[in-house]
Amino acid sequence: MVMGQGITSVQGKVVDSENGQPVPFVNIIFKNTSIGTISDTTGCFKLQGKIMSDTILLSTIGYRSSRHAIKRGQKNNVTVKLTPDMVALKEVKVAPDDGPMRRLFNQIIKQKPVNNPERHTRYAFEKYSRWEYKINNTGKKELQCDSVNLRDKAMSAMALDTMQDIPLFFSEQIFYNEYQRTPARQKCTILANSKSGLGMLEDTEISGFTSGLDMGVNFYDNQIKILSQNFISPLADNGWFYYKYYLSDSTQINGIKHYNVRFVPRRWGDNVFTGNFIAETHHYSVVDIQAKLTNTSHLNFVRRLEFTASYQFVNDTIPFFKTTTIDAAVDYMPVSFGKNDKRIELNVKHLSSIDKVTLNPPGEVKLSSSKLSYETLKVRGADTRDTAYWKTVRHVGLSASDELTRSRIDSLNQKPFVKFLDKLSYMLFTGYWDLGKWEVGPYDYVFNKNAVEGTHLYIGGRTSTEIWENGQIWGGVGYATRKKEMIWRLGGGYILDSPTRQIIRGSLTDDYIRIGENEKILNIYENKQNTSESNLIAHIFKRDRLDELYRQQKATFEYEHEWRSGFSTRLKASYSKQFSPDFYPFMCQGNPVGSVRVADMGINLRWSWKEKYIDKGFRRLYTGTRYPIVNLNLGGGQSFVNGMNEFYARIHATYKHMFFWGQTQMLYVGEAGAVAGKAPYTILDIPRGNETYGFIMYNYNLMNNLEYVHDTYVHLFLDYHLNGMFFKRFPLIKHLGLREVITFKGLYGTLRNGHTQMLDLPLSISPNNHIPYAEVGWGVENVFRFFRIDAIYRISEVTYPGAPKFGIRGRFEVKF
Repeated sequence: MVMGQGITSVQGKVVDSENGQPVPFVNIIFKNTSIGTISDTTGCFKLQGKIMSDTILLSTIGYRSSRHAIKRGQKNNVTVKLTPDMVALKEVKVAPDDGPMRRLFNQIIKQKPVNNPERHTRYAFEKYSRWEYKINNTGKKELQCDSVNLRDKAMSAMALDTMQDIPLFFSEQIFYNEYQRTPARQKCTILANSKSGLGMLEDTEISGFTSGLDMGVNFYDNQIKILSQNFISPLADNGWFYYKYYLSDSTQINGIKHYNVRFVPRRWGDNVFTGNFIAETHHYSVVDIQAKLTNTSHLNFVRRLEFTASYQFVNDTIPFFKTTTIDAAVDYMPVSFGKNDKRIELNVKHLSSIDKVTLNPPGEVKLSSSKLSYETLKVRGADTRDTAYWKTVRHVGLSASDELTRSRIDSLNQKPFVKFLDKLSYMLFTGYWDLGKWEVGPYDYVFNKNAVEGTHLYIGGRTSTEIWENGQIWGGVGYATRKKEMIWRLGGGYILDSPTRQIIRGSLTDDYIRIGENEKILNIYENKQNTSESNLIAHIFKRDRLDELYRQQKATFEYEHEWRSGFSTRLKASYSKQFSPDFYPFMCQGNPVGSVRVADMGINLRWSWKEKYIDKGFRRLYTGTRYPIVNLNLGGGQSFVNGMNEFYARIHATYKHMFFWGQTQMLYVGEAGAVAGKAPYTILDIPRGNETYGFIMYNYNLMNNLEYVHDTYVHLFLDYHLNGMFFKRFPLIKHLGLREVITFKGLYGTLRNGHTQMLDLPLSISPNNHIPYAEVGWGVENVFRFFRIDAIYRISEVTYPGAPKFGIRGRFEVKF
């Protein structure tokens, strides 16, 4: 081989001078140049260049540096022997260097305000959404029943051999969403909608802010709320305190370095994820992220929860949402009956994809009414799109499993078990059992026992939308065994055709209620359908008989109007006749009074912000907001007692708010009000006591009923949930899922003497009625997943015989 002029080539091998073994990874360069190479694992190397050097330099750890002469401009074959450098070294501990990871993470946090897609003040996009619900691990017998007819044998075999599940619901939607920050407006237009399965899931699938308007999980937020718990995002500003981060890989894409970062919990017990994300180094934005809960003891009944999210670049420079998936498994039967049996579970999968993003489009978001801040509209024909249409608009195609689910779902939902599950979920949501044109209920009013009525029995019902879509008639009859009297209810309502919620209701009742019971409590328990506390333990275990009841006949008319999103009013007028109680008879100046008549009119104003809800006919279920909820009630009326009639005016306000402090949760409620003029004590504020061993959230648990009465008052309720902050640190109990809770309840009120001219106060009212009341408690919730136990201490002085100073109270509750 004839070398070109000026090219020097060297190839050969580097060996140990003592044993002749090859020396790998030796640095070899031409003298006085930067041209070099490294020997391979066999000690071989090859080096060439258009240089005029006559020497190569060799160096590596553990050997003395060496030089070797060569012939310049020619091809050289050499064997170089290196002499070991025998120097005794002390032990060196090498720790991993997290400096590069910290620098990358700091840049990601620094750029978060710019890269967070929710920072934009105005944007629009098309969104594809898919939901799938299944009951897993049901066994082959369930699938082989006669009601399941699978047309494709191959799909049938796959179902029997691998799926072993019952699909409950499958849906697809295409939305066009528009958002602007100032003034706050959000609009969701449903372009296509296809769904089949359980009726309750169909009815609640799309409901205003709860559907396409909700962006879902945003990992750029410091905290991510999942069900009732707060989790720390791996991209949180203080993420380094909760996570360990590792650089696991890097790639070069279009000249931009992309790092794959693995994150794991720094310690046991924190509400955190494990997974990985990919970050690019041009904008320092996250491109993809995968996160899952490795420890699901933080969430009851949740066996698996996994998220994935990917982001896209709008105009090649601006990060925005792209694809999100959720895969969750919830225990359908929380109790295991065998160690080796697969437990039945509800599997929920969700996919959402965003495309056709427009940032800062011209013009404002136009809603159907200026009174709205967000709304959901559906284009004509959205529910009847054909197969060809769906194939062209899906952002993500259907898998073989999805196709199988769709083919099986209609026949499987005719199974008695699935029908029963549908009716049960409907009853839990509405309080009524669906019989088609008629619904029976409400179930929590069917049976009760107390000292006045004896055994309270009731059967009632209402019409369904099959009879009257916009209207409803309800009623029922009951019997009080001790009084040997019939009780009854009758009412009706109509939903007006309007862009916002407008409802007219009227009712007549003849029933027994507790003294002091009124609809103020429904400003706190907004999802309840009556003013009584539904507490299993309180119903069963009583420390005193329930005897503070009286009979009331009442006629009511009300008109509810939602003026805009988050603001509504309810105008109400009523006339009632209250009969003297058996155990606390009405008295006026020492003389018995048979009954009290009251005519009342008032208006309730309600404010909320960005609140999620589900509408089902006349029922609205509020699902939460991170902002306060305010109710203001103004009213007045006239009372008639023993030939006297007096006018009164009243005001009552309720402030309710829930927020998170890190992984802990604070819930507080404040009530305040006043009654002017003269009124019987049944119209005044009677603080809600508790004469059971059950823990009642918004009652004073160590106060007797009818212990206090005020015409000017302030109530405060605090519930601080630590969510296992300490219990999760103890080795023996950290897997039990126990959660700490601290409570405080207090009140202060005054009473003017003029009210006693109408009715004498009951003898049970404390002589120190003007002294503030307070109680504190420390409790453990999530005991066996279903119970809460509180130890409560009454700070204020016990002024009434029989009222406890200390007590243990329990509560049955189902929480995630």
